[in-house]
Amino acid sequence: KEESREESKEESKEESREESKEEVKGEVKGEVKEEEEKKGAALITSYVQHPVPLEPPTATAEPPPLPVMMTKKERKKWRRLNRLEAQKEEQTKILLGLIPPPKPRVRIANLYRVLGQQAIQDPTAIEREARRQMAERVHTHEKRNQERKLTPEQRREKNRRKRQGGTAGKG
Repeated sequence: KEESREESKEESKEESREESKEEVKGEVKGEVKEEEEKKGAALITSYVQHPVPLEPPTATAEPPPLPVMMTKKERKKWRRLNRLEAQKEEQTKILLGLIPPPKPRVRIANLYRVLGQQAIQDPTAIEREARRQMAERVHTHEKRNQERKLTPEQRREKNRRKRQGGTAGKG
């Protein structure tokens, strides 16, 4: 009997230990749940968070279209049409009054046609003015050419690319 009593006491002690362990675990779990609830309550606001949209890693971009290779005749036609369109746009702007009309281009050949009565009154002064305008146009043309001209270093680089067989390009 004593042995059975001792065994039952030991069993009851072990059971009580297990129960107490479960209670402690339950209390710890309960505390953790309460803390999570408090944190969750702090995270809940009236604002909506939208994640940043990302491209899926499997989606590949389409390759860019290949440049159209035009013949010399097609390039000339394309350039001519673009220039014509730009001139028409400028004319419409002048007609609408958005930009002022350009000054007439006076040359010796069209001196009397452009200036008419003024050329008859003082032909020497008008001829001098026409020559001055012509010289000014030549000067601005030469100045633009100088600005576009490649530096010696750029010229060497361009020639090197030409010799290697690549396209020279601008620059």
